[in-house]
Amino acid sequence: MNFRGHGFDENGNVVEGDYPDGYGQGSWFMCRFGGWVIYLWPFVSAVRYAQQNGSADMFGAGIHVRVGNVAPEPMISKAETAAPESVPLDVKFVSVMRIVNLYKWLFVAPRDVSAQVIRRMDSTLRAWVRGGSQERAQAARGNGAQLWQDLVNQGSLPVFTTMENDWGLRILENSVIVEDVGYQPGYQEALEAKSKQQLLAEGEKARVFGPVQLAMQEWITEEARLAGVDSSDSVAMKKLVAKLKRSGEYAQHKQALEQLRSQALAGRGFTKFDVTSGGQPIEANFAAGVTLARELGNALQPLARGDGGNRRGDRRNQPGGGSPPPAIELGPDDLDGL
Repeated sequence: MNFRGHGFDENGNVVEGDYPDGYGQGSWFMCRFGGWVIYLWPFVSAVRYAQQNGSADMFGAGIHVRVGNVAPEPMISKAETAAPESVPLDVKFVSVMRIVNLYKWLFVAPRDVSAQVIRRMDSTLRAWVRGGSQERAQAARGNGAQLWQDLVNQGSLPVFTTMENDWGLRILENSVIVEDVGYQPGYQEALEAKSKQQLLAEGEKARVFGPVQLAMQEWITEEARLAGVDSSDSVAMKKLVAKLKRSGEYAQHKQALEQLRSQALAGRGFTKFDVTSGGQPIEANFAAGVTLARELGNALQPLARGDGGNRRGDRRNQPGGGSPPPAIELGPDDLDGL
């Protein structure tokens, strides 16, 4: 055996350390010179790998058997996740294996031992997919330690132990990892369609409601400036919003902007909006969000009160300002829902 730092123990197992590099009884008709094996035919002959295993694979070819690490990539197709989700997944795994007993692998194991290993790996990994959700499968990418622990929990280690004891093949601990998780074509198309619809819905929501929300935020900021409230003080701003809600001004401004939203949904857009206040039309461009929100609120307030007054007159020293609004005491519930 030519595997640096390894040798054969008394049972023919490949182990690390200073052990003999040959196993079994020798022959006068065979010798080794460097990396070459010389034998006298027809008295003795080298065993070819394909004579013992059905076909050449990653573990050997010719008269050689690979005793170093081999990293096959088992592919599990149409493995369904746990019910009621039951999503069919195509999962590509990577695992690291090593032949630890050449005699068992060549002469004890069945001729189709490579296919048998694949079947057992397929069954074990399908059971792992079946025991969880697609989120767990996606999260297992590159996390060999967690996946190995899952295999321990589901009772799969005896399968690996049996392959090592009977066939001389070891699957290295923590070496089985998920490389990729895919979906069947029909299911993949459905996911893409769903994602597209969600993006379109979010885009439409931003187009219709975004300007309304922005205008409300800017109006509140302007109200804070007029009231001398620091807009960076979150507690003070919440109290201001609570006061605006208690006075009805918040709802009035929102109602005005909702009318603009209705125009957008009807295809008229947000470009212009007309209201009548005291027989005088007000025309505003929505691009000036704060001005529009303020004017709409001012226009609707007299209609709601029925007095035609201007509540801002007292704060801006404008004539006809009317009486200031009554003081409002805030309770502990005023900040709910903000």
